[in-house]
Amino acid sequence: MNPLRKSDKRRSFLQLVAKQLAVPNIEERATNPRITCYPKIRNAIEAFDVVVLQRPQKGANPEFAPRTNRWSCHLCRQQYHRQRKTRSKCYTCQLPVCIEHSHQLARCATCQAADMPSSST
Repeated sequence: MNPLRKSDKRRSFLQLVAKQLAVPNIEERATNPRITCYPKIRNAIEAFDVVVLQRPQKGANPEFAPRTNRWSCHLCRQQYHRQRKTRSKCYTCQLPVCIEHSHQLARCATCQAADMPSSST
C-alpha cells in the first residue's frame, strides 16, 4: 500500500469535513449586509459557492437609520440653560427630551403633567 495515497485520502477527507462544518456559518454570514459590503469577505464567501445577498441600491433606504441626529432637551434648555444631548423625543409633542425629564415611553414632564387629571374635589 502506498503511504502517500493513504495520507492524500485523509487530507481530502479532512478538507471535506471542514468545509461541511463551515458552510452553515458562511451561509448565515452571507445574509448580513454589514459583512457582505466588504469586497474581500464577499469574494471569500462566493468561493464556497454560497449565494451572497445583493447590495441595496445607493438610493434605497438603509436597513438601520444612522444615529447621527442628536438634539438638545427642550426642558434642560428652558430651565437650566444647558444643552443635554438626547436621541429620544416625547411621543406626544415630538420635542427632544432627556432621560431626566422623561417618564416611561420617552414623554416629557410638560405633556405628562397636561394629561394628569386634576385632583380638585
